[in-house]
Amino acid sequence: MQITDSDKDFITNLFPDLKFVESGSSIILRGKINFVARFVKKKKIYQILNLEPIRKKNKFLAHVQYEIEVDLSPGKNPYRNVRETNSRIINFALNELNQDPSSIHVYYKSPPVKDGTVCLWGWLDEESDPDVKDFVLHVVIPFFCDQKFFEQNRIWLRGEYSHGCLGILENYYDILKRNDVNTKKITEECTKTLIELAATNQDPHTWQNAKIFLRKKKIKSCWRCIRESKNKFDIHIREWSRFQDCHPVALKGIKLLHKNIRKYKLKHLL
Repeated sequence: MQITDSDKDFITNLFPDLKFVESGSSIILRGKINFVARFVKKKKIYQILNLEPIRKKNKFLAHVQYEIEVDLSPGKNPYRNVRETNSRIINFALNELNQDPSSIHVYYKSPPVKDGTVCLWGWLDEESDPDVKDFVLHVVIPFFCDQKFFEQNRIWLRGEYSHGCLGILENYYDILKRNDVNTKKITEECTKTLIELAATNQDPHTWQNAKIFLRKKKIKSCWRCIRESKNKFDIHIREWSRFQDCHPVALKGIKLLHKNIRKYKLKHLL
């Protein structure tokens, strides 16, 4: 990621409490974001407004305040190196929701990942060399807007992806709805990402179950969800959640993956 002085000025002028901290080859964007955001429902985007008191309750307006750290160092994947450093999201999950913070897309006590590292973006949407201004404005800032609006309304205004393999399959389905997609390339990338995720011991049983589906001649919606974990995965046992009921978008994703693996002769990847 190339970062110019112009990029730094643009970001720090927009967010005056964010600073670029450089040491050797390390480049960290660190500090506080503090602004009012409006959610534009029709476009599913956030607008940054002047920092003024919100006088009337409005579920589409929120005062967004977080202390963050973004590692923009060469060789680092910026999508996997964004943290909320004041534990606000972690404390909200633990104390208000009584849930593990991972349920709202923040890592907590998951070494070697640092506490407060956020699950920022659909993995298949990650760019290899993003523009720093676009990355901060269109990826980092919307994530924290999502968090604030969820805290305020208890709903994800832009939606969310599931964790692990299911989220990758949902991401795959969303990408293939776009018009300018190289279907073969994204199918290869999706399959390899699922394999890599399992290889790092993140959600391995879901991928093993998914492979059972992908090797079948046809996938049926009434089959057991691939998230179910038992030593022996049997799609015909009835004591479980049906895939179409618990993760319908991931089901659409795995059906498309099943179809495209055959279409582009990619079964060797399995």
